Amino acid sequence: MSAKILIIDDEKIQASFYELAFKRKGYEVQQALDVDTALLIVSEWKPDVVILDIMMPPGSTYAQTDHFSGLRTGTFLIPDILQMVPGVIVVVSTVVKNPETLDIVRRLLPPRQVTLKSSYDPQQLAELVQSLLEAQREGGRP
Repeated sequence: MSAKILIIDDEKIQASFYELAFKRKGYEVQQALDVDTALLIVSEWKPDVVILDIMMPPGSTYAQTDHFSGLRTGTFLIPDILQMVPGVIVVVSTVVKNPETLDIVRRLLPPRQVTLKSSYDPQQLAELVQSLLEAQREGGRP
């Protein structure tokens, strides 16, 4: 059975490039272009891996939170995803360079799982995910 990967990114073109790279490696892939859809898919589909852009509109789910105009929406999503699907691998792929926001994310996830979009093309991201899944299968932390 291939791993299930959910791409949460409000930039449809970027999400489509990621989807193509993951499908070429044989993974099942779904996209969520907004927060509310993402949470619904996570709760029903239970992905093995979530690729998350942290800079997204908050949707109705996080509309009342201090999301800094979408800069930190993903920081609210991460704990919710981890609670809904224990053991899921969350990889943040973002253009956000705000040190305060990145520090929040780095406290929530291992360093390997926080990437800048400018540092990873879709193929490299797919290879990172493959290595994280292999590490998890071998009993180690991703």
